[in-house]
Amino acid sequence: MAIWIGGFTFYSAAVIPVLHGAMSHREAGEITRRVTDRLNLVGAATVVLWMVLAVIGRRAAGPRGARIARGWLLGLTIAILGFLFVLHGAMDRRLDAGLMSGFYPWHRVYLIASTIQWAVNLSLLGLSFSAREPR
Repeated sequence: MAIWIGGFTFYSAAVIPVLHGAMSHREAGEITRRVTDRLNLVGAATVVLWMVLAVIGRRAAGPRGARIARGWLLGLTIAILGFLFVLHGAMDRRLDAGLMSGFYPWHRVYLIASTIQWAVNLSLLGLSFSAREPR
């Protein structure tokens, strides 16, 4: 989870502005396209691991309300990730075909969904740490 959230945060806050300052939007977009493929794969691996951990530790992971909230947040991040995979594929096909008209509204939706997912993941991470009982 730390790699997924941290990678997204660092890439969005530090790398993208540098890329756009050093090269054309098209060149920067090609790099971002490849990086987001990898970030989404890291996300998929993360949610699989998170689901396994949720099942294994469901009784020992804090109060029932916190477990339910974590379940909803995990479900939400899985749904958003699925949406991002589909949307990324559609955007890739448009780019490969050279169809830039109508691309940027879809890109904006991708950015908004990614940002919502980032916030959901931070909430999920925070809930998971707060549910741990001191040993």
